[in-house]
Amino acid sequence: MSNQRTHFLLVCQALDDAWVNPFQYALERYGPVTPCDKGTALQQLQQRPYEIALLDENILTGDYTFIQRVTQLQPSVQVIVVSDSGNDWKKARLAFQYGSIDYWMTNINQQALEKSIQEITGS
Repeated sequence: MSNQRTHFLLVCQALDDAWVNPFQYALERYGPVTPCDKGTALQQLQQRPYEIALLDENILTGDYTFIQRVTQLQPSVQVIVVSDSGNDWKKARLAFQYGSIDYWMTNINQQALEKSIQEITGS
């Protein structure tokens, strides 16, 4: 694993959503995780730099420009959209069009999640 710690911003619709804890737990092996809701996400981005922002697709419904607002505040942040909507390629396409670098499913198994995190962090 790399010595450099990756700072994650985990933006979700509700902090008690079933997928949040497993994702947070997996991410914490690679660096600090700041969970927040959409209402405070931009404020968090103004307070400190993040290397990766994971955005709950549910907060983007009808507002995929939020991805662009995130990258405008921190141009070097990598945005990943996390979805529970199955294989909805239209939503994935929108996420990529607005600047997401990847699209993960909330029902991903732990091993696949670990591999995805390792790939994105270079660990």
